[in-house]
Amino acid sequence: MRAIPSTRRHVGHLLPVLTLLLAASDLPASAQVTASLSAGQGVEALQPTGDAGDTEGNTAVSGALAYTFLEGRGRVGYDGVYGTYAAPGDWGSWAHEVGGRYRFDFGANQAHHLYAGGSAVLRRNGTAWEAADYDAVGGFANLELHGSDTTVVRAGYRLDARRFTTTPALDHLQHTASASLLVNLPSRTTLIGEMTTGFKSYAGLPTGTSLVAARPATGAVDTPGTGGSGGSGAGLGGGWRQGTSAGLVFTPVTTPGVPETDAGLVSAYLRVAQSIAERIGLSAELFHRSLFGDAPPAVVTTPPGFFDDGVYDDPFASAMTSARLSLKGLPQRGPSWLVTGTWQDKPYENTPAIDTTGLPIAGQLRHDRVVRAGASLSWPIAPDRTGAAEIAFVPAYDFTRSRSTTSDYNYTAHTVTFGVMIGY
Repeated sequence: MRAIPSTRRHVGHLLPVLTLLLAASDLPASAQVTASLSAGQGVEALQPTGDAGDTEGNTAVSGALAYTFLEGRGRVGYDGVYGTYAAPGDWGSWAHEVGGRYRFDFGANQAHHLYAGGSAVLRRNGTAWEAADYDAVGGFANLELHGSDTTVVRAGYRLDARRFTTTPALDHLQHTASASLLVNLPSRTTLIGEMTTGFKSYAGLPTGTSLVAARPATGAVDTPGTGGSGGSGAGLGGGWRQGTSAGLVFTPVTTPGVPETDAGLVSAYLRVAQSIAERIGLSAELFHRSLFGDAPPAVVTTPPGFFDDGVYDDPFASAMTSARLSLKGLPQRGPSWLVTGTWQDKPYENTPAIDTTGLPIAGQLRHDRVVRAGASLSWPIAPDRTGAAEIAFVPAYDFTRSRSTTSDYNYTAHTVTFGVMIGY
């Protein structure tokens, strides 16, 4: 398995500006428009293990616009995200997603629900990882059964097709199926257990032949080419026959290609949430993932501090065990707050470790161990004066300690971010 480098120049994109010019009287009584915009600027001190640290800025901007109708049964919307990472090079990224879903109610008192919908995604990255640009479409169906006032059973299926604009070996079709159980206990404890299985078929690349141009050895005799269809190499190298010093030698080279592969995973998730005081909750989460089938043909090189465990941080490339603790407060007045701590162990199945020079380490695979901690506030600004809109000041601090057999992911980082969130 190999990392995907950058292969072409970046084309910039403009951040969509969402302007709402909607009057409440123009909407049906059962319809509602919601919008949000958040922007944050951070300063990150990142210190690679064994090297001097560096401080850089990062930016995160996200916007969402949604329209719900038929008393909330239908929803369509747009989400846009722009972000940069505190790493040398252009690690910026844009993601645009449009989608919708519809809820079908059935059963006694319409207590059970079936959700069906789909989405389309366009993702573009900076020059440091633009070989990972992709377009995607997906669809899903989720069933929600309320067996009693305290239990909910859910089951779902999702199909996603993604096409990488410059790296077709990573094109894939992904199937995901899941089932979960939620139980609310009289002790104000909530238990959630979920099992997920996934299958991913990567397109690969066929074996082929390409012509590689090179200068011939010095001293060869110059011979004019005949042009047209006569002569080997006619029409190549500016009208000179193959084997001349003035022109170029075009040698056929066989490219091995990348085989089609089918990867699979099974994961288990458990969450326990407990109310410990009025509007204060504590939760603990455990997660484990195992792999089967083939390994993905490649992994995408991502910047330090990037964690998505999704398309780029491909879950089909690594097993994982993780634990997370969260303490959250939602007071009726004043700032809401969140404190989290996460531990993660992530061995990769077939990805070689990379040293400081960018070369694979013989006999060693990539293995990441990450500890993260964070704290954030959401502080309402003039809540008595903003009417239907909500404006909040959002400061946050994040600590990351990543230890990896691959040099680029061996670092410690401290990040302070100040942001503003506007919702309507």
